[in-house]
Amino acid sequence: MIRGELTVAICIPSDGLWQDDFGMCLLNMCMHIMTKPSPDVRRIRLQVIQQKSSLLPKKRQQMLQDAIAAGADYALFIDTDQTFGSNLLYALLRHWKPVVACNVATKSIPSSPTARGYNPKWQGGDCVFTDPDSHGLQEVWRIGCGIMLVDLKIMKNIPLPWFQTIWVPEIADFIGEDWHFCQVLQKHGYEIYIDQDISKHVGHLGRMEYTHDLVGEVVRQEDAAIRLAAENGTLMAG
Repeated sequence: MIRGELTVAICIPSDGLWQDDFGMCLLNMCMHIMTKPSPDVRRIRLQVIQQKSSLLPKKRQQMLQDAIAAGADYALFIDTDQTFGSNLLYALLRHWKPVVACNVATKSIPSSPTARGYNPKWQGGDCVFTDPDSHGLQEVWRIGCGIMLVDLKIMKNIPLPWFQTIWVPEIADFIGEDWHFCQVLQKHGYEIYIDQDISKHVGHLGRMEYTHDLVGEVVRQEDAAIRLAAENGTLMAG
């Protein structure tokens, strides 16, 4: 079924500087939307919302509120250190899920995936890897908001705050605003997905571009050791 008209707010949390590769990806995506009709939507109207602040939770929450106030149907978070293909919006929209994101590689060597699966014995969760043979949608427990599409209808039913940084004694560490957002969504009955195919074409800009081919065997062995320790009851916080 082809839908009618949708308004999508591209939400960009910024510290005042954009990576040039991010800017080119954003331009290419917008040009793609302007010149190549969506197979699922007759017309897509774009809004661009940028928030500058030293507080990331404040930026994300304000952008969603601004998008709702402007009458947008969806909000697409894209951080300014991301790279992505021109078909990003179309690829995420086609699933028609309340929340669908990309699994992003962290800016470290070896790199780790940001997606996590639920582990009842370990509050850090299990790594969800994006491998060459990973395809389609996959439900996850936690995911970063670096690239995330949100159906704004669901936010009207969820009380504030949507984003917070919180101390978790069980792991002796803070969780970021994106993990808190996942908690809020799941508390209200919404599932969270990643698109494994589009995640393969996402990069994370730092001293270099970090991608899933940098998620090495060391990370997989560490994740397996954490799972084993959690199952054996020997996993220590911190």
